[in-house]
Amino acid sequence: PRALIDGLDLYYEVEGEGEPLIFAHGGDGNHLCWWRQVAALKDQFRCVTYDAEGFGLSERKAPLTGMPSPAGHLLGLMDHIGIDRAVLIGHSMGGMAVSGMAQMHPERVRALVMSDTPFGFQTAALTRWAALMIEKISGGFEVLDHLFAPGFAEAEPELHYLYRGICRMKLGTAA
Repeated sequence: PRALIDGLDLYYEVEGEGEPLIFAHGGDGNHLCWWRQVAALKDQFRCVTYDAEGFGLSERKAPLTGMPSPAGHLLGLMDHIGIDRAVLIGHSMGGMAVSGMAQMHPERVRALVMSDTPFGFQTAALTRWAALMIEKISGGFEVLDHLFAPGFAEAEPELHYLYRGICRMKLGTAA
């Protein structure tokens, strides 16, 4: 399914019933990065995954000049699906969406899970680190080359292949 939010066409998926969990992926990812979590939780929860602007099957509204500010897109997606309140889970770049949503509309957030992300926090050290990461990514830093622990490819070659394939899936780009 797709949601038209602020003129932006966002792709999303919903699996399961019950209390909603919304998963926001990290940079160079997409909704498929959450496949294990959705498979494990969909029998107890309503799992929502989506592709952020310019990732996966979602369109890029305008050229990205750094990282997008996606909290408004997340709010629009919740409204589109009819979710009043949810547990928000953000990994890396997805932390911007979920932390921004929690700050803008805390009444819509049942719980907040931040995974490997400094985005959205206002300490001086984390603000500097986030700015450096945005600058590095804008300058050509390949996040995909730094996603895996040393030795992961050798220890788990099938999963390494799958995750690299998922991360290469971008709108208008052959994987």
